[in-house]
Amino acid sequence: MNNDALKTLVAQGLAAMTNGGKVAAQATDEIRNDAYHPDLKAALKQGN
Repeated sequence: MNNDALKTLVAQGLAAMTNGGKVAAQATDEIRNDAYHPDLKAALKQGN
């Protein structure tokens, strides 16, 4: 694998990780807003 292909692969991997984290944070926020149990709300708040 040449350097340009490797650089592209690394850049795509980092972008995917960043976007995946954003999606996970948004999903957690949505779940937190829908949660009613105080312990669940606290756990979600601590995890994010």
